[in-house]
Amino acid sequence: MTDQQPEPILSQISPLPGGPAAGEAYELALGDIQLTVASVSGALPHADETTAARLTALRRRLNRLQLVL
Repeated sequence: MTDQQPEPILSQISPLPGGPAAGEAYELALGDIQLTVASVSGALPHADETTAARLTALRRRLNRLQLVL
């Protein structure tokens, strides 16, 4: 099973200094999401087909959450 979703670009974007997303809470939340996406991506090659489908769906939701954040 291949995932055709593009990789998130949020990790390449920095919040504007003094803007609403410039605080520590934003950085901590974004870091947690990115770590979770990396963990899910690392588990995918070892997962059976059903689990891989669930992990792929979870990764897509997390990537969308990054964009919303």
